[in-house]
Amino acid sequence: MDGIEQARQPLAGALCRQVDRWLAWVQRFVDGAGT
Repeated sequence: MDGIEQARQPLAGALCRQVDRWLAWVQRFVDGAGT
């Protein structure tokens, strides 16, 4: 169980960074389309 948790930790961090990048892209798109 501990091994699975340790393997999941960096995966969760990478997913969070991916989501942040996706949200930033969406924000740019909304800003451009909202004018």
